Amino acid sequence: MRYLVSYLDFCLSTFKRILFLISFFNCLYSPLYAQQSLEDCKKKLCGNKNRQWIFKNTKIILSGEKCEDGYFYTFKSTGDLKVKKCENEKWITEDKKWKIIKNADSEYLLKIGNEDPYNIIFFTKKGKNWLRLRKYSTQKGDPTTDIDFYYEAE
Repeated sequence: MRYLVSYLDFCLSTFKRILFLISFFNCLYSPLYAQQSLEDCKKKLCGNKNRQWIFKNTKIILSGEKCEDGYFYTFKSTGDLKVKKCENEKWITEDKKWKIIKNADSEYLLKIGNEDPYNIIFFTKKGKNWLRLRKYSTQKGDPTTDIDFYYEAE
């Protein structure tokens, strides 16, 4: 009888540990991979009307007319995208179209112009809202590329 009680106690403690680990990993990964609706995705991307995302390594000189490196993406709820890139220390502006599509795995992807679609990952880090556009490699040996943008809430 004593062995049975000891065995049941062991099983209960093991079960509690397993439940703890499952809940821990669920809390850890759910913000990144939580299923979201198309409208939630659009709202995060462009806010109510438009939202400017800043590439993580953008460097602006003095008045903002000159630059060293970087770019901005301004997503508009109309499906328009304004890309502002730094080239030869000057800002170049380009207009594109964007849309969100769903792939076979029911993931939302961002399609910009004629480019291959990006996986969209939203997250918060150090008080900033981040957007990660990810392209998985299509050939063996090619790396997966991430482009990270942020915006600071108004």
